[in-house]
Amino acid sequence: MISECENKLKVNDKNLLIEIKEFLQQTEIKWSISKNHVKFLFDLYLSHLKEKSHLEIVLKVFQTISLNKPLAETTIKNEFLISQFIPSIKKSEIDLQINSLRMLSNICTHSPVSKELLEKYQEVVFKELSELILIEPSTDVELDIHEACISFFYNLIIAFDLDAHVSDTNALTLGCAVLERMPKLKLKPKSIYQILAILRSCLIISKDMKELAVSMDFDLSKYQLNEKDKEIIQLNSTSTKDNQSDSRPTTSESYDDILSKVDMILKKKL
Repeated sequence: MISECENKLKVNDKNLLIEIKEFLQQTEIKWSISKNHVKFLFDLYLSHLKEKSHLEIVLKVFQTISLNKPLAETTIKNEFLISQFIPSIKKSEIDLQINSLRMLSNICTHSPVSKELLEKYQEVVFKELSELILIEPSTDVELDIHEACISFFYNLIIAFDLDAHVSDTNALTLGCAVLERMPKLKLKPKSIYQILAILRSCLIISKDMKELAVSMDFDLSKYQLNEKDKEIIQLNSTSTKDNQSDSRPTTSESYDDILSKVDMILKKKL
């Protein structure tokens, strides 16, 4: 796959690309690429490549290596991730937005990485990415942005119970976006589970968020799933595909657990 980019590179860069390709081809990981390879991938994406197909290849490589914990930690420590890559996402073409969000979702399948993102870079992350939930999708591709964005915030906050690290302001920002778009979205069952889990966290963190939801008469009955859809959630919680962890395996909480907890929070007196 990444061979398509080789003819555009200098000799030293080609060597780095070959090493990345060899790393990805390992059936059992015996050696790893380094921070120089990660920096090279960022350089390729942000500065050297222009064709969308080549940019997508780099993002899919990032998606794969981000499932490796040491490489995810290396990626988050690269200065380009926060200073250039994340701010570039909402300016990118739709397909690149989706693949970028999937990359970040994969990065957040590791607890230390999610925690560091929240502790050090939370303001940039919420400023640049939470508004992607506000897009009104008119196509399946645009809906995929929502699915990927929901998956990212689920992994970032919910998968490792990192609610306490989210500020009141950012919980309100994200929660407002969720409340505004939920009634208008036709999401897959897994995404409905995830977005309700995100909403629950925002309601717990921010008193203003809870007051807003109550004032809007937020109706949970619209998000009741049938038993077949609940089974789909449980099946999806144990599987990934195409080297993309659309989400971490769902927690032990069932869909009904999530729904009842949101309901309890909304009904509890302020």
